[in-house]
Amino acid sequence: VGVHAKGRVADGKLGYNAELVYQLGEKTMVARDAGGNITGSTDMDIAAYGLVAGADYRIGESFQLKAEGTYASGDDDPGDDTISTFNPLFPFGHAYQGHLDLFTWRNNHDLAFHVQAKPAEDWWIGIAAHFFWLDTTDDAWYGLNNRPTRFDPTVNDEYLGWELDISAKHWITLLGTLALRYTESARVGSLALTRSPSSSEHSSLSRSEEHTSE
Repeated sequence: VGVHAKGRVADGKLGYNAELVYQLGEKTMVARDAGGNITGSTDMDIAAYGLVAGADYRIGESFQLKAEGTYASGDDDPGDDTISTFNPLFPFGHAYQGHLDLFTWRNNHDLAFHVQAKPAEDWWIGIAAHFFWLDTTDDAWYGLNNRPTRFDPTVNDEYLGWELDISAKHWITLLGTLALRYTESARVGSLALTRSPSSSEHSSLSRSEEHTSE
C-alpha cells in the first residue's frame, strides 16, 4: 500500500514530491541442505516500508536545483519471524540511486543533490551527488538486481560512500541523441565488506511459497 504526492507552488518555481510505501503480508520459507533436501520451513510475516521526499527550485526556464532523500527499511533482526527488508519489486537502472547502479531502494538511505541546466535548445547538462548509508548493518547492501552485494553483521558502520555523476545530452535529430557521462565513486566503511550473506538465517532459507499483499 502507498501514497504519493507531487506538485508545484510559487508560480511553478518550487516543486515537491513525496511517497510512502508499506509492504505487508506473509511468506513461507523452506530451508534446504547442501544437497537441496528440505530440512524445515518457517512462516514469516512481512512488515517493511520505503520513503521518498524531494524538492526542486527552477531558475528561469533552463536551470534547476533539486534535493531528494530516499529511505528503505532493512531487517535489524534476521533471527525473528518478521521480514523487515523493503523490496522495491521493480528497480530502475540509472533512475534513482546513481548511474553506477551500485545500490537499490532496499536497506538503503540515499541523500542526493542535483543541478540541471539546459544551456541551449538541444543540450541538457546534469550533475548529481549521492551519499549512501545502510539502514542497518544487520542486513545486506543490495545491488540493482535486488540481491545482496556484501554483508557482515560484525561491522557497525552504516555509511557506504558517495557517487558523483556528470551527464550531458545533445539532441541531434528527433530520432537520435548523443549522451556523454562521467561517473566517480568513493567506497568507504561498509563497502569494504567481503563476507557472503549465506550464513544469515533469512538468506539461508529458500522460498517455497509466498503470499504477499501490498
